[in-house]
Amino acid sequence: MEIKNQTSKITDYNKEDVLSDKLIVVNVKDMKRKELELFADRMRIDRNSFLLRQEKFKELENRISELETELYFCNRNRQLEKIVGSND
Repeated sequence: MEIKNQTSKITDYNKEDVLSDKLIVVNVKDMKRKELELFADRMRIDRNSFLLRQEKFKELENRISELETELYFCNRNRQLEKIVGSND
């Protein structure tokens, strides 16, 4: 991780910075206190973003399951209507 401006707060992460699939390897022994704080902030943002993304993914999976069930019953009811309609 490269810290560009160590004097100002870094709050303007873009999509490239957050949620990247790249492994960040840093030698924290050589970091100053301010750099460590910024690095820890970055790690928290990545972790929290990942957890939020996982939560959203679970919600979408549940919604897909509901829609599949609804589609199944709609198709079943349509077929039953055809059968009942042809018997009349």
